[in-house]
Amino acid sequence: MQGTRRWDIVEPSHDRIGEGVVDGLAPALRIQLHGAIADALERERCGTPELRARHWHGAGELGLACGAAEEAAAEAEQALAFERAGALLDDAAAWIAGLDPSRSAALRRRQGRVLVRAGRCAAGAEAFLASAEHVPEDSRAEVLRQAADAWMAAGYIDRGLDLLRPMLRAEGVWWPRSPLLAVLALLWTYARLRLRGIEVRGEVAPTAAQLRRVDLCWSVGMGLTNTMPADGMLFAVRAVLAALQAGEPGRVGRGLAVLGAFHRLIGRAEVGARFVQRAREIAEARDDPQLLGLTYVCSAADAMITGDWRECVARTAKGLDALSAPRAGMPWERVLGACFELTALDQLGRFVDVERRAGEHLRDAEARGDLYGLVVFSQFFAQARVAAGDLAAARHYARDSVRRWTQRSYTLQHFYALRVEVCCDLYDGEVHRADARLRERWSSIVGAGLLRNPISRIDALLLRARCALARGDRRGAMRVACRLGCESRHDAALHARWIRARAAPTRARADAELAAAADGFQAAGMTLAAWSIEQRRAGADVERRARAERALRELGVSDPERWQRVFLP
Repeated sequence: MQGTRRWDIVEPSHDRIGEGVVDGLAPALRIQLHGAIADALERERCGTPELRARHWHGAGELGLACGAAEEAAAEAEQALAFERAGALLDDAAAWIAGLDPSRSAALRRRQGRVLVRAGRCAAGAEAFLASAEHVPEDSRAEVLRQAADAWMAAGYIDRGLDLLRPMLRAEGVWWPRSPLLAVLALLWTYARLRLRGIEVRGEVAPTAAQLRRVDLCWSVGMGLTNTMPADGMLFAVRAVLAALQAGEPGRVGRGLAVLGAFHRLIGRAEVGARFVQRAREIAEARDDPQLLGLTYVCSAADAMITGDWRECVARTAKGLDALSAPRAGMPWERVLGACFELTALDQLGRFVDVERRAGEHLRDAEARGDLYGLVVFSQFFAQARVAAGDLAAARHYARDSVRRWTQRSYTLQHFYALRVEVCCDLYDGEVHRADARLRERWSSIVGAGLLRNPISRIDALLLRARCALARGDRRGAMRVACRLGCESRHDAALHARWIRARAAPTRARADAELAAAADGFQAAGMTLAAWSIEQRRAGADVERRARAERALRELGVSDPERWQRVFLP
């Protein structure tokens, strides 16, 4: 017993005892007893709503069971137990579906919202779609948009775009047919935003049509910014403009945060910082932990673009901490922050941390059915396995990630799976296979506009330089070094120095370039690059070489000699 009062609950000492007793009851008696217990619980005003729901359901009183399950779901949601609330709403919707389809649809829509807050966006999308079949005609478009938004947040971009494109056409929102047109449209839309300014003029309450346009553009921008950057940024700027016209501060804040994150790609850094700061002010005024966390994550993106990797890790940690607040839920913003953190750790060469963190995020993404998380965290995990010398696992994770991913467009995720494959080939000494693999996909990389994004552009150029050096093409490597030397990112110039050193005709000149690059990498916290160069420079100095190899192993490199084929050929 749970107590000694007459209304306290009596429970068997083990679930199997209770199951045995219930299974031994005749069906009619079982229904009668369920009804009697449910009636007593209601009359005595005791027991949880969930307990009453189970007994009303056992008694066949589906309307009463549904009401009690709704009450239990509300309590779970209030306690921030979103997954539990989703399960209770699933039961409630199923129980009432035959009696009241419209009520069931409303419950499915509510279930979709709580599942998205739980981070289970794919399941949330399914709930929204189930709801759309029975909602009133004037609400159907918004429910479908919510389903599309959830699909996009979960990384199912084909499913999301299949729902969004007809809605965008109906709103008169143009979709560019190529990455180049997307860039031109982005610049035009950004110019309009700069002329308009970012002040919210909320004299009149926004209309449903205005908010629908904002949310449609946001769904696309949110889903594509980290996969098809030009299209994603275009729709993010459109969402900001539409939110400003609607005068809705929350939507303005999230749009300004994302735009500020990547503002260096299209405008001055100080303007982007002002956008993020304004978003933070809105978050603090509204006491919105989700938006506040997003502003810190977005400020980390700015550090990522400049190559300040240690600052990127610090800002991301602050953002993820804010997003871990109970009211923030587990949405797309946390996955985005985790990706920025792993990008910085990868660039710093901290492969032990990359593998640990990527593994944690990968398990979480799998539990939540988050396709985007599964794909990107698999690729980070794969890159760490290359350093560990486990090429079979690295190839498996890279290939599995693109097998799951969209095949309609070439995206950032396709490129980073390719990077893992090329690195595996170089590690194995298969130089010509690595070079052929990269050459085969280069036109896709260019066509997708990935060379307009500084992060992927520098990574792609480094791959090209490494393949050129590995096959002895010094002239080709020098051409890449010249391009890297023109980048504004500090570490790109350091990479250019070691490439020039490896392609240099004389050893004396090469050693001076390598020394300067190593010092620069060490100062930037990119210790793996610094120690990789130190190992190369050690030559026949056994003690110096051993010290460098020991440092590389501590960073997650299992075989420093073979690793040099990948990093410093």
